[in-house]
Formats: sequence, structure tokens, C-alpha cells
Amino acid sequence: MAEGICHDFASKDGLTSLKDIENSEIQGGNHAQFGLYEKQKGDNPADIPAEQQQKQVIQYMENWIKRGSGK
Repeated sequence: MAEGICHDFASKDGLTSLKDIENSEIQGGNHAQFGLYEKQKGDNPADIPAEQQQKQVIQYMENWIKRGSGK
């Protein structure tokens, strides 16, 4: 099982850099609830309902899109 998240970009990449990456943490959420997967080996139990986690993801994405579109 992989540990953490790997994000690769090239040193000469003119389109993406580490400063372009934005992180968001959903307190109490777990991996399975991002896509309503069944229990997954190694995942921790969530402290919040799946619907609450997904609403937070939607809100985060809507805000991110609005910032990127200048609205």
C-alpha cells in the first residue's frame, strides 16, 4: 500500500509548480467517503457522515473554481 500522496512535476514545467498546489483537509472524513467506496483495508473509520464529507468537498471545489474563474 502506498503511503501519502505523490505529486510530480518537471523542473522546466512552465504550467505547474508547487506554488500552484492547494491542499484542503476535511476534519473527520476518510478515504472511502470521497467516492462512497466500501470499507477499504487500512482506511480509518470516519467521524462524520459521508453526506457531510461530500458537501464539504463540493463547497471546496465550487470556491476553488470561482477563484480560478475570477468570479
